Amino acid sequence: MRIIQGVLLFLFAGSAVFAQGHPEPVLLSAQLPVYPRVAAAARIKGEVSASFVLNPNGEVVSVETLSGPKLLRTAAEENIRTWKFFIPAAAQQPELKFRTTFQYHFSGRAIELNETRRLTVTVDSFHKIEAVTDEYKPNAD
Repeated sequence: MRIIQGVLLFLFAGSAVFAQGHPEPVLLSAQLPVYPRVAAAARIKGEVSASFVLNPNGEVVSVETLSGPKLLRTAAEENIRTWKFFIPAAAQQPELKFRTTFQYHFSGRAIELNETRRLTVTVDSFHKIEAVTDEYKPNAD
């Protein structure tokens, strides 16, 4: 009877792991995302969707931006290239492909062009990054 219980427990646990798929990699390091000054001055905001490929060492080997404003796409792509991951043994494959979304928008606080902008970055996971900055006041000249 204990053998049957052990086998059933093993099968149940194994099916739960299989149903969840491979474990996600863990983001170990990344540079802080930037909100490009030109994009902020032009009041460009939006969402950038990108996909990237990791090698077994957890290094980003390629990045492809899928959508979003051009000035923000470049910033997101450059940031993703700085990411370094830990890959769990159960997820080891020659290449792992993932998607991420960067959301760029304004805080509602208006500043002059010569003032220092604040940047707030929120990382839900490597799948969702939010960058919020101050908005420049239009020139009254």
